[in-house]
Amino acid sequence: MSNFRRRTIVPRFLVTMGVALMGAAYFQVHLMPEPYQMSLGGLFSFIGAFWFLRASGIFNS
Repeated sequence: MSNFRRRTIVPRFLVTMGVALMGAAYFQVHLMPEPYQMSLGGLFSFIGAFWFLRASGIFNS
């Protein structure tokens, strides 16, 4: 397993979970109370995407 792949396992999981939560909220599958499901999905996706981009070195000067 490459070093890049090892560093991006958790961010990829966060993005996947975030998209799943937002998708479930969109199709009205209630996994948790209404406002929290979409908010938590968005937060997971944002943090995961930011972490993935940081791991790939996009923010290096």
